[in-house]
Amino acid sequence: MRVLLAAMAMLLVAGACGNSESQGACDQGECIAAGDGTVLRIKTYGGSGAAVLLAHDLDGSRGDWAEFAETLSSRGYTVMTFDFRGHGKSAGQRDAALAESDLASALVHMREQLRAPKVLVVGAGMGGIAALRVSARESVSAVAAVSTPETLRGLSAAGAVPLVTAPKLFLAGEGNAADAGAARNLLSLAKDSKELLLVPGNAHGVSLLNNAQARERLLQFLDKYK
Repeated sequence: MRVLLAAMAMLLVAGACGNSESQGACDQGECIAAGDGTVLRIKTYGGSGAAVLLAHDLDGSRGDWAEFAETLSSRGYTVMTFDFRGHGKSAGQRDAALAESDLASALVHMREQLRAPKVLVVGAGMGGIAALRVSARESVSAVAAVSTPETLRGLSAAGAVPLVTAPKLFLAGEGNAADAGAARNLLSLAKDSKELLLVPGNAHGVSLLNNAQARERLLQFLDKYK
């Protein structure tokens, strides 16, 4: 049954990739199927080392990570970004409650198609919650949550954080009260191997990495656990 479902998913992807009128249309190798068959756009960046999966925030897209993904690739990482359903060029309707499922599908693709047994996950905002939730039940090398709220439109991180055994890094702007408060609360729920960095300013999400301290700390964190 599992093989049959996988084959059906691949057929759905192939159909969307070959249909230029589809919202999820893409060239071969640039899309995957979520668990329910929804076509998600992806982009991979070269590298032969450890793999990093980057997940964007609500109302964002995989393009938000382009500069950081290039930086990681130049450091030897294999990197993949993707558009959550209803975002960027992915098909479907926006639904934060399904972000966990979309990210889980991206993780499976990295492991099975990109042959990356070791994956580190970085998520911003909604992507951060999804990253924590998936990391609570899947084996990942490390997970970083950037400007990640405790809850968002039916998606909650609080119950998942204590179950994440991988090393964890929480990043937020200390001038953004909501983000800083959520980072502190999530840190308090986390078990061992946890870190917190609050940097000056109120930047949110991927924009937080414009801060040199935040960017360098995240790179150090990934290098430590790659």
